[in-house]
Amino acid sequence: MKRETEIKLRKWLYHIAVSYFLIKVYLFIFGFMFGMLDWGIEEISKTAPISEELMRTLSIFIGGYTTYLYTLFFSIGEFFDYLFSYSEEIGPVTGDFLLLRLICIFAHFFLLWVQLFGYKLSKKYNNRLYFWLAIIAAILWHYSFNMGGIGSFIHNAILYFF
Repeated sequence: MKRETEIKLRKWLYHIAVSYFLIKVYLFIFGFMFGMLDWGIEEISKTAPISEELMRTLSIFIGGYTTYLYTLFFSIGEFFDYLFSYSEEIGPVTGDFLLLRLICIFAHFFLLWVQLFGYKLSKKYNNRLYFWLAIIAAILWHYSFNMGGIGSFIHNAILYFF
């Protein structure tokens, strides 16, 4: 029994470490690229859906708990990054902004679900097209949230109801 517990713990630690490593790779590559290109928030918002979804795709290929832990760690890290940026640039974090950022955590998991759905279909029918379509759909959903108005719509709905 003790040996089984050790194996499970090692599996968890492995997937935590791999997820953490993926986030560090993402931050290094794209942070370096964005810094070299001297991009602002608008350019980053336009390209982040592609880079984030491709890293999520990589986590799916790695498999296991990494698939879910990567999305969890990334979305929580992004949540706090936005809160800190908001408080530094605008002032105290408002309830509507906090709720919007919480919804974004769930949105990341929705995008993971879209990709996993396509991945499972591609395995079931032995056709990669399903997975490619799912990746494209996730990128487009992410893009429409960032730039296409879905994010603004949700924020306005939050303001209206709360």
